Amino acid sequence: MTEPQETGTKRKIKFTYVISAIAISCLMIGTAFGMMISATTPSTPTVIEPGSMVSGHSFVVFQSDGSSYAKNGSSGAIAAFGNSTYIIQWALTNIPSSGGTVVVQAGNYPITRMGSFSIRILKSNIHLELQAGALLRLADSQWSAPTTDSIIQIGDASTTVSNITISGPGVIDGNEANNHPPGTGDLWVAAVKITSHVSDVHIFNLGIRSSSGDAIWVYGESGAGRCRGISIQNCILSGNREGILFEYADDVTISDNWIYDTIAQDGIEPAGSSQDWIVRGNHVENALQSGIDIYNGANNGIIEDNILVNCDGGVMVSSQGAVPGAQNILIKDNIIHDSIGHGGIEIWVNTARTNRNITISGNDISNTYDNGIYCGEGTSEIQIDGNYIHDVPESGIVFTGGNGSIRNNIIRATGEHAINVIHVARYLLIEGNRIEGTTLAGIQVGSATNSWGNTLITGNYINNSGNEGIVVQYQTAHIIGNFISNSYYDGIWTQGSDSEISNNICKNNDQSNSANGAGIRITYGDNLAVLNNQCFDDQLTPTQDIGIYVQGATNSLIQSNQLFGNQIGSILDQSGAGTAIKYNMGWASESAGSATIVGSTSTTFNHNLSCAYRAVTLVLASFNSTGAGAYTWTANGAQITITVQNSGYYTLYWYAQTW
Repeated sequence: MTEPQETGTKRKIKFTYVISAIAISCLMIGTAFGMMISATTPSTPTVIEPGSMVSGHSFVVFQSDGSSYAKNGSSGAIAAFGNSTYIIQWALTNIPSSGGTVVVQAGNYPITRMGSFSIRILKSNIHLELQAGALLRLADSQWSAPTTDSIIQIGDASTTVSNITISGPGVIDGNEANNHPPGTGDLWVAAVKITSHVSDVHIFNLGIRSSSGDAIWVYGESGAGRCRGISIQNCILSGNREGILFEYADDVTISDNWIYDTIAQDGIEPAGSSQDWIVRGNHVENALQSGIDIYNGANNGIIEDNILVNCDGGVMVSSQGAVPGAQNILIKDNIIHDSIGHGGIEIWVNTARTNRNITISGNDISNTYDNGIYCGEGTSEIQIDGNYIHDVPESGIVFTGGNGSIRNNIIRATGEHAINVIHVARYLLIEGNRIEGTTLAGIQVGSATNSWGNTLITGNYINNSGNEGIVVQYQTAHIIGNFISNSYYDGIWTQGSDSEISNNICKNNDQSNSANGAGIRITYGDNLAVLNNQCFDDQLTPTQDIGIYVQGATNSLIQSNQLFGNQIGSILDQSGAGTAIKYNMGWASESAGSATIVGSTSTTFNHNLSCAYRAVTLVLASFNSTGAGAYTWTANGAQITITVQNSGYYTLYWYAQTW
């Protein structure tokens, strides 16, 4: 490599350098102008006009005739010339200690390796500007063995450096195809690497492409070496191994970048216990892994207004196993569609159980590989609120976490359930969701193998579910104030115990016309309260066979429900021991009237009770005369017979029930 040459001229110059000149003539010209000329001579004339020499920058780097030059921005004097890497490094090194600006003008600048980096910034208050048309391209075969190096490195992991700006619209090209031969292992050369002990770095309007590592890698250390105050804005990052990775970095803003075609990992990865960061307004497309991946304890972050398209997954919280989880994360107002390997937003299983206080709100998620949103076991304080999830091949939302809420989401056209709750450790609220057109159940809750907390399902609108509207298996869930219509099977089906099902409207369900399809079905649970529900069918041809189907439930109460218009009947009573059915409109569990005994000792009359599967109890019989004496009674499914001790003419008043 040719060392840069320094010059001592302090005045504006005009020189013409001609290839045909012999070495002695070159030396004479150089001496006349007070300059030292590189032994590598340009092949065509180079002309620098005096009026173009002063720029106001510390140094201006430019190319002419295949060589790179650095001129003093204040005086216009040529300060050094040589190969591109040395000239840019020379300019950055020779900036005054107070700081300054190095401008790289349009041109193709081959960049070569100098140890673990090509170019390094070790002073504070520096601005490196790559102007339009400036291309810093890593030369062929600079790195060929496993490494974690960089093209431009800010800091050296020990020196304190601050207030650094790198701006475009010029481009850094990592030339990955010619620096990563097959079989060379995990080569990882970042285009820009920010090391520990560096703060206040601003990278904007820059293009970075084809790096064998991250386009931009912020790599601080825990403790005093953390990076701080990093902003990366309006950059175009294409064809890199990963877009942006920041670790052990605080106060980080990644905004309005366009990141596409990452060849190995994520678009953006907050990691390494980074704190107080924002990822906003970025467009990530065709990432081989996630669009955005929160890893290894990155906390106190906001992911907002990003567009993530055709990535392996949308937003992943991938702190799995015993790795520290993510805490205090807001994932808001992103558009995520066409993921090809995972769901829209996923919080992975974390055995350390430290994924906590994560809010997923206002996102538009569609055409994912599997689920819209997935919350794995080991999560807690999860709020899923106001998302629009549609056209996904599996479930809209899968929740296997500890506690949280699923509220006010719009979910339609799912290949499985709209909401599938597999495990709740303590408490879960499912409220105000609008669900339409699911292939399986609208809301599915329960698992026979998991311990269970308390679930409240309230205020949801569910229409046209492919199975039940709401189904609860084996667990405790309170189902209150929901509207369920046109489900393929039952409106609500619960197999749990210790639950309340109240104030729901279940209409026109059992669109499959299956046997005994019901508005509400309770099966083999214990201690259930089914209260104040409306179960009816108002179609011209009813499909909902039964209002409420009580199947084997024990020690339960079915009371004050309104049941009408159902195809077969209001209640199908196959209840177990201790279950009371009373005061339901459309189901006669109480009846009263009068009867007469005419010159005999008995009378039989219709009781008009709905009692196909339970006994009738005569609660009260009173006579207009005490002469009847003692009485006995018997009943069947249609009638009551009363027998008195003394024959005669009597009027009796009776009240019977089937509780």
